[in-house]
Amino acid sequence: MTTSHFLGPDTARPLQQHACALSGRAEVLRDTIEPQLELLQELRSRHVLSIRDFNAPILKQLFRQAAEYETRATGEKQAQGRILSNIYFDRSRERTRLSFNTAWLRLGGSLLDFERSLDEIIGKRHAPAEIAEICSNYSDIAVLRTMERESLEEILQFIRVPVINAGNGADEHPTHAMADLYTLFKWRPELLADKVPAESRLSIAIAGNPADTGTLSSLLFGLALFPQAVEKIVLFGQTRSPLAKDQQEILEQSGIQVVMASDLYPKETALGIAKSVLPETDLVYVHYLHPVHASRLALLETAEHLKQDAMVLNPQIHDENFAQLFNDSPHNGYFAQARGNVFVHMALYASLLGND
Repeated sequence: MTTSHFLGPDTARPLQQHACALSGRAEVLRDTIEPQLELLQELRSRHVLSIRDFNAPILKQLFRQAAEYETRATGEKQAQGRILSNIYFDRSRERTRLSFNTAWLRLGGSLLDFERSLDEIIGKRHAPAEIAEICSNYSDIAVLRTMERESLEEILQFIRVPVINAGNGADEHPTHAMADLYTLFKWRPELLADKVPAESRLSIAIAGNPADTGTLSSLLFGLALFPQAVEKIVLFGQTRSPLAKDQQEILEQSGIQVVMASDLYPKETALGIAKSVLPETDLVYVHYLHPVHASRLALLETAEHLKQDAMVLNPQIHDENFAQLFNDSPHNGYFAQARGNVFVHMALYASLLGND
């Protein structure tokens, strides 16, 4: 028997994906951003709690470093001899923690696995000081995901190592937004220019309620740092006031136009509005699909109205029809986002550790 009889992995991408996933996009983004790595020194030994703590120059350098890692597909063992702890107080631990852990391992670090003991920690209602003491004594960086802002703030009072917020309920999920922006700028690095022509800016449609969704909140705060890249944002919310007060204020200050889809087309159904908005939309960001039980036929008919090069991010993973509709599609940007998430985390870790 020869080795030709053994099946091996197909290294070509088996499914269609958006242009942002094409080979070479990371190199283009890296070469677009002028290196100013000294800016990343500001992150050394600091917490990553909110994307609002960042500015555009620092995020650009993070994206440049992430693109460098993606280009090489390897790290330089910056985390060798270091330990990462991660505690997830919700049911997302089977998904969210994977990219954090993969990034740390690629940098040569070791993991403090709380998987078996986490239920015991939660069940025994350990005090925030006790959880903080465990992370501080046994690790160099802690990744924490909590159910609400207050739980994270309680732990922060006592912890002595840098913390990365992996989501604190409806408040924020900063690294998720960083990966979203990284994906967008790999697609269109020209959006990072100081001045972007109006016809080149992104028209964005968001399905969901940012006021009570951490990923959407962080995305909006992140977009506000790059207002030159955005022409307008159309919200498909389920309430009349989908934006929290601070979200509204920051977007207004940035100059980004935000409108409700129902205000644009007050007499249309939800699907009718989508068919009217999508032909002008570059990015469709879906956190919550309305109506939830739309038929596959209705979704397919709506999807046919997408622009040819439009990107779909963050599909509603618990809606099988929606996800499968775009998995094998030139609009699928969420596979590239998941991949890029690892390299963004690598860049963050290296910055927190203070390595060049």
